[in-house]
Amino acid sequence: MVVWYSFSTEGFLVAGDVFLVLYLVDTVPLFDLRTEGALETEKSPVPVREKFEELLNPIAAFPVAWADEIHEESTDGGGATAVLKGTLLKLFRREYSLHVTRTNDDSVQIQFGEDEAAVKLSIAPSDDGTRVTVTSSHERERLLGLLYLVLQSPFKQRVLKHFGYQSVENSTKIDFRFG
Repeated sequence: MVVWYSFSTEGFLVAGDVFLVLYLVDTVPLFDLRTEGALETEKSPVPVREKFEELLNPIAAFPVAWADEIHEESTDGGGATAVLKGTLLKLFRREYSLHVTRTNDDSVQIQFGEDEAAVKLSIAPSDDGTRVTVTSSHERERLLGLLYLVLQSPFKQRVLKHFGYQSVENSTKIDFRFG
């Protein structure tokens, strides 16, 4: 009796394709993102500024909630810094710093990672309380960042409402990177 064994490479090719897609999603910067918007609240500017200078503020709520571990670090010169470690969708392990500080023009700057996204918050009194102008930019965004943006979108209004804010303007511009 002769038994023939045959091996199919199809399973290996599929596994290789899946690995390649996951690698590209997680590592290759394909996009530049720029978001502009405005938030309004009935609170006065001083407590609004103080809240945004904390690590857990309305803008940093999603990365902080995503993190499995948060290690606060001491800072020289003011501001707040933490190292966030977490796994997104049980697939992508990330570790990055979150730094919140006040700038020379009295804005609040939130920096995600060394060369990750930066968010600038300009806080000014308005007729009904305070208006916070939000400008963020992230050059070299990976596909994973866009996925994160889509996943957080349905919850954004609820988080802002929890902190006492209403989004009155919001626009996001996505550009493909070439080269």
